[in-house]
Amino acid sequence: MTETLELNQLIDGILLAQGNAFIKELLRDIEVKIGATKSDFLNNLNKAIDDKALTESILNKWLNEVEGWGNQHVYIYRVKDMVTEDRVWSNTESVKARAVDAGLGDKWDVSPSKVFPAERELVGIYYDKTSFRLVWYEGRTSLIRDKENDELNKKIGMDIYDLHAFRHVAKRTVTRFDWPRGSRYAAILMQTPWNKKNHRIIKEEVLDRVSKFIDPNRLQPINISEAVRQLDQETVTPTDAGAGFISEGARLESGGAYVDFGSTTDREYSRVAAVKEVRIAVPIDQFKGERGIFAVRSNKNFKISRKDLIRIELRGDLGWTKIRHMCSRKDIWNILSRIAEKASNV
Repeated sequence: MTETLELNQLIDGILLAQGNAFIKELLRDIEVKIGATKSDFLNNLNKAIDDKALTESILNKWLNEVEGWGNQHVYIYRVKDMVTEDRVWSNTESVKARAVDAGLGDKWDVSPSKVFPAERELVGIYYDKTSFRLVWYEGRTSLIRDKENDELNKKIGMDIYDLHAFRHVAKRTVTRFDWPRGSRYAAILMQTPWNKKNHRIIKEEVLDRVSKFIDPNRLQPINISEAVRQLDQETVTPTDAGAGFISEGARLESGGAYVDFGSTTDREYSRVAAVKEVRIAVPIDQFKGERGIFAVRSNKNFKISRKDLIRIELRGDLGWTKIRHMCSRKDIWNILSRIAEKASNV
């Protein structure tokens, strides 16, 4: 199979699974006509591949920014200073050497665009100006109804058949360990739906591989409970005006009991004066944040590229953050860094 044909097949699945805004941005970047529908996008992307305007390297760079970001659960860690000071991180070759020593040299800087393992598998290890990251894929094929290719009243032998067409579309779920260059924070990001046992297994698998490069004891889970408490408190008594996080609901727990704050509409509960007064009266230092739902918007003090709001859920009792919308990598890390900064152990 030629590289061009492989990329054409990839367009059919992985690229079209991304949001329209992301696809439009890719077409803009390679200066290709955009079109109005996903059918237009598909035709224009395939033409760009045939014309060599869209190459594997361009595609890989784009996928790293948009594939598997959002619609996921995230476990955030603080990276202790002694790790960042390790000279191994001063250049790419020393990190590569560590991968080779760990028996993972075949995973180094692998092109991700054509990898579709049937079961979750570590497919690549990368260290560049963006981040240090390990990437796992789990590939699968879905069937999409395609009426345009139906064959009706088709005679086969002595019988007449109606053949209904389904197009095979390749998909994959992504799990990452991502440590942005220069950041105090790293994260495990997984698209696997919440299940306590499954998440535990995936975290153990990720940290086992990461241990070849970073001592897991140097990765400290951030206190999501404190982040819930502080972000919710900031909504009702703003200390960082326009910080970007609006609390739509919070559960605060103390001594085995809890209080819930929320709204029956898609807006922050503190807009209702009576409820806000009750929340302000809560002696917040006597509570911990069990869970919170926040809407995140871009403003002059908190920048994200997405025009629409991003809803996130924080579970202090479970230690994770859930990003409910597809986003770019940059937006995800703006949000995660803000959460981490509000935790007590930073």
